[in-house]
Amino acid sequence: MWASEMIQHCGINAWTENSRLVHAVSPSPLGPFMRRDVTFPVFSHEATAVRDPRTGEYVLFFTAHIPSGRAVCNCTDGSTTDKGCGGTDEEGATYVSWAKHPEGPWSSPLEVVSVEKRMSDTNLAPVLFEDGSLLGIWRLWKNGSWPRLVTATNYRDPETYVFDYDTPLFPEIGPDVPSSMGTEDPFLYRDENGYFHAVFHNMVPCPDYPCPEVAGGHAYSP
Repeated sequence: MWASEMIQHCGINAWTENSRLVHAVSPSPLGPFMRRDVTFPVFSHEATAVRDPRTGEYVLFFTAHIPSGRAVCNCTDGSTTDKGCGGTDEEGATYVSWAKHPEGPWSSPLEVVSVEKRMSDTNLAPVLFEDGSLLGIWRLWKNGSWPRLVTATNYRDPETYVFDYDTPLFPEIGPDVPSSMGTEDPFLYRDENGYFHAVFHNMVPCPDYPCPEVAGGHAYSP
């Protein structure tokens, strides 16, 4: 699996300065996992890993700032007192990279969502098809996290991505629903019957972000 690791003993509030993507392995899906290597350095965050059904390659979609050029935070006990302590709390763009093996080598990351075209880190979560096309979920952030649809005819060609900015995927949870912050951090997959499923961080109700009152959510569609 791939996970976000905060360096210099910091907590999640330093994610835009201290996060990097690491590769971890385990003999069992239930763990324990052991950290094997660093896949992408600071700043990189929230990877979604899928397989290319045509080639079997491993494909990572993730948020990053390349090159980073950011000062990292220095902490002591696994917590971060000040968000933006390294000089920025701005998220990066969304990238895709692929490799034949989990250990790499990884292709040069391709930018699929620029900083100018998103309101936050996009949380892009895709399903890839055998013709190279993509269907996925991404999010807009405006007083909450509001999932939208994304498609591409070729996931390796940023020019083919089409991002829906207007149609909510889950209108029943907002943004007009009181105390709703929407959903974030989805993972999308397709079951053996062809149904699409999304699991995510549910933030309904959420009187105080990051919403400790709620946790997981699940949605599906044919």
